Amino acid sequence: MRLPELIQLASRARADGRFRAAEQYYRQALSIQRDLPVAIRGLAELKCHTDEEVLELAFRALASWPAESAETSILQFAIAKVLDDLKHYESAWSALTVANVVQRQLIGYHISVDLRTMLDLQGTFLRVPPSVRLRDEPRRPVFIVGLPRSGSTLLERALSRNPHFCPIGESPLIPDTVKRLATWSEFLEAPSWHVDPYVLHTTYVDQTSWAARPLDKQLLNFCYLPLILAAFPGAKILHISRDPLASVYGIFRQRFPGTWQFAYSLEEIAEFYIGYHRLIAAWRQILPHESFMDVSYGRLVQDFPGTIHSIEKFLQVEPCAQSLEPEGNLLPVHTMSAVQVREPVHTRSIDHWRHYAHHLEPTAVTLRAAGISVD
Repeated sequence: MRLPELIQLASRARADGRFRAAEQYYRQALSIQRDLPVAIRGLAELKCHTDEEVLELAFRALASWPAESAETSILQFAIAKVLDDLKHYESAWSALTVANVVQRQLIGYHISVDLRTMLDLQGTFLRVPPSVRLRDEPRRPVFIVGLPRSGSTLLERALSRNPHFCPIGESPLIPDTVKRLATWSEFLEAPSWHVDPYVLHTTYVDQTSWAARPLDKQLLNFCYLPLILAAFPGAKILHISRDPLASVYGIFRQRFPGTWQFAYSLEEIAEFYIGYHRLIAAWRQILPHESFMDVSYGRLVQDFPGTIHSIEKFLQVEPCAQSLEPEGNLLPVHTMSAVQVREPVHTRSIDHWRHYAHHLEPTAVTLRAAGISVD
């Protein structure tokens, strides 16, 4: 079997929760190519109780790849993960810093573009009248929004056990449709974000299949909340978040191929977080109270039954006992939380960032200066 097929099989087994099979596929791949970064990273994420072996594989593999390559970045992320599991926190942070520096150098990204977009969206969507052609959708969608690594997969896994909901994953449909319908202004050198809610509604309905109320976990939808509610009267928004520094650390420790390009610099993460925080605050002021709910990751894991019950009440559905056991959800997990969400709900990760608090202090200073409360 060829390497691409083995990695594909490993990824599929990981998504299905068949971690032992995933491990075997990764090991088969490494028997063909001993320095294959994606397989070494896969073993590190699976927590196969082979920490020292994975470290040795990763350090040896580093010699095979250029210092400023994607392969080196992947291996350094793997090393950081294993060292963190072993509680070697200073060494883990050093590897994590290298991983992010290398990855940042590989992408052409300007944080100013994202910040300008968020400001433009706020100015455009502060008041979006609903289309007179739209009526309340009987299968009112639920949108889970926020930043990555904030507990959104856990929340989705819990709610999708309730038969009232049909999970559709991280659908790019709304961001893609909004960008496609936006008109470019050469005078302003920026797109005009005025989009007809009716067109957004019909496009979304036409391209998705709903067996029940759709549960959309495209986190980036936080940019378009007033437009979404104009397009879907009666929709519900669940905004999940965690402690700011926990969020910053959770993003910095993860590689996001092809997405979330601000993630590889603490300074840029802080800038993006401030822009996101201000945008959510603006939406919170204008969205109907009955349409928007803040969900704290800390409260979610500390009082899982009580928080889920409150969410189900907000969503106006009957409580479901199975929602309290998200680890029993058999649907595939295609996010980076595939391993964690197969475990029973726990509180271990709430304060994990504190092991790196002194490294995060400059970020804390930046956030506080922007008026963001930091523990």
